[in-house]
Amino acid sequence: MRTVALQTASKMLAVKQDPYVRAGVVNSAINIYIALDDWARVRDLLALEASTSNTPHYYLGDLADVEEHLGNKQGSVDLLAEAYAKAKGPASRFQWGY
Repeated sequence: MRTVALQTASKMLAVKQDPYVRAGVVNSAINIYIALDDWARVRDLLALEASTSNTPHYYLGDLADVEEHLGNKQGSVDLLAEAYAKAKGPASRFQWGY
């Protein structure tokens, strides 16, 4: 079952998609990885998406949650600060600053 889940996530992620669709696919893959307790994959996927996305603050915020879950509190705070710095527009800045 684990192998099938990982293969399915990999196939979904390999398909070129519209950024809005991609966000949903990434979210689904993250949920699969969390269910499999594969935090390294969660971390790697979020870091990759943050490096290529037009809205990296969303992925950085989730990555901060992962780091906190793994016990890296300072890394989590640093990622939240980075998410705030990369958020654009007053509403996003307020949301990520809060």
